[in-house]
Amino acid sequence: MIKKLTHIILWLLIIPFATRAQADAEYFMQKENEIVQKMNLVLGAPTELERTSYADTVYRLLTEVLQNENSFYYPFNIIKKRISVVQFEDEIKIFTFTTTTAKDKHIYRGIIQWYNPKTKQVQLIELNDTEKLNHNDINKTFSNNKWYGALYYKIIRLPKMNKNQYVVLGWDGNDLLTNRKIIDVITIGSNGNVKFGYPVLKTEQNRTAKRLIFEYGDEVVMSLKWEPEYNAIVFDYLVPLSDQFHGVWAYYGPSLNRFDALIYNKGKWTYKKDLDIKLHKTIKDKFYKSPK
Repeated sequence: MIKKLTHIILWLLIIPFATRAQADAEYFMQKENEIVQKMNLVLGAPTELERTSYADTVYRLLTEVLQNENSFYYPFNIIKKRISVVQFEDEIKIFTFTTTTAKDKHIYRGIIQWYNPKTKQVQLIELNDTEKLNHNDINKTFSNNKWYGALYYKIIRLPKMNKNQYVVLGWDGNDLLTNRKIIDVITIGSNGNVKFGYPVLKTEQNRTAKRLIFEYGDEVVMSLKWEPEYNAIVFDYLVPLSDQFHGVWAYYGPSLNRFDALIYNKGKWTYKKDLDIKLHKTIKDKFYKSPK
């Protein structure tokens, strides 16, 4: 009798949670479909004004759904078709998407969900694309309120990295002539302020940098990937089409026979030239050539 009563009590405790979880899943799925529909309108709208208007709606809907406390643990697999979503365990999740202007410039929107271990609450942090990223801005610090804009497609955190610090890999469809891949370092303060850029990366010339920026022609694809088996970020080595185009990034592309890497060791990311590794371009790399 006592055993039977115990089972009944357990079911009474479990059923409300299961019902709530089911309701949450249905709500998130409905919102995901709504967001994807609006993103399709963003991508298909013929004018900048329409694209901006639809993007505003997407951002509002996304913010609304992320304010639900259980959204932090929901996978959002449907909206990944149109919005880049990256996550590191139960610590941080980043949502980014883009629209284009009449001159084919990209305007980015972003939201970070971050579990603040101090307050034990999930915070929403808006990313405001107000800054222009120049090719040589490898030692400039940006913030969530003064962000350069990118689509982040990978987030990395290793055991000996500083607390609340992450490395992200991103794509920027710079202009009509070039695209960029970016390796950046995100640091989140206990107050929820975000800094982009931290001097733990090494350049090819063995100089310390806060981020690495790779710029290349719009018609080619550059691979930039996290390879956990090597504990390294591995990427194509970029070269100009010929010596006369040195520094003219629209004529840069992969050398095809060389991969370089940033290898993590003792709190620093060391630049390794000509890494002996075989890679193939992934579907994700091809997608980030042109997200339009």
